[in-house]
Amino acid sequence: MGVTIPVNYGLLAFHTKTDLDPEEMLWTVGVNLTSVSDPQDVCTDAHQAWVDHLADLTSTIVDLTRITLKVGPSSTGATYQDVTAASGNDGGSLLPPNSAVLVQKLTNLGGRKGRGRVYLPGISEISGTLDSSGTFSSGEAGVITAAMNALLLDIGTGSASEGAPLVLLHSDSTAPTLIVQFFCENKIATQRRRLRP
Repeated sequence: MGVTIPVNYGLLAFHTKTDLDPEEMLWTVGVNLTSVSDPQDVCTDAHQAWVDHLADLTSTIVDLTRITLKVGPSSTGATYQDVTAASGNDGGSLLPPNSAVLVQKLTNLGGRKGRGRVYLPGISEISGTLDSSGTFSSGEAGVITAAMNALLLDIGTGSASEGAPLVLLHSDSTAPTLIVQFFCENKIATQRRRLRP
């Protein structure tokens, strides 16, 4: 079931691709656009945040191909994108196919509705500590957690834009929920089709 994008909110998508697969992989997060005068600037901020915080953890054979932002309401809102390419900088081995690093989206609300997740593709930083059960070191998980929280801060405060705090969007009429932090699990997850467009 898809999420509902209310007015003054958007769905931000990070599109990546490997040299080994012609199809894009993507991960998404909601954004609060209440204070944003030009949504295109949020795409610019998101691209820079990926370059600043995730590129060094991402395989050299993985490229960020574009950032897209679908603005609410879901049915009629405009779509913006930044097509500036960027590449990963880490020389480690890529994870097995259909596997990704699992990052939790945490809010101040309890229960299932108060959390979400990201299947983060292309992260090769963990390859040196990854074992046969799919577990990697808690130190590497901490590095990814710190990088994602830096991305959360940078997009939320803005540079090109006035700042677009990251939120959980819901599939019903519930108001979006502010994401207060990310947390990386130290076991890889099976993404199945979740990273496909």
